[in-house]
Amino acid sequence: MSRRRTSLVVDDDRAMLEWLDEALGDEGFAPTLAAGPAEALAAVTARPHDLVLSDVEMPGMRGVDLVAAIHARRP
Repeated sequence: MSRRRTSLVVDDDRAMLEWLDEALGDEGFAPTLAAGPAEALAAVTARPHDLVLSDVEMPGMRGVDLVAAIHARRP
C-alpha cells in the first residue's frame, strides 16, 4: 500500500486555500492548510511534507523567506 503524499499549502486568502485543498486532494495529496507563515512553520515543525506551495506576498513574511525558513527546519 502506498502512502498519501503530504502537502503544505500557505496562503492568507481562504478561498485560494480551499481551492488548492480540493485540487491537491484530487491529485492524491493529503493537504495541510496554513493561513499564514506562523501556522506553516508550526506545521513543518510537527511533521515533514512532500510538497510546499506558498503565496508570495503575505502579511508578516514573504513566501520566499518562508520557504527558506522551512528548508532550515526540514532540509
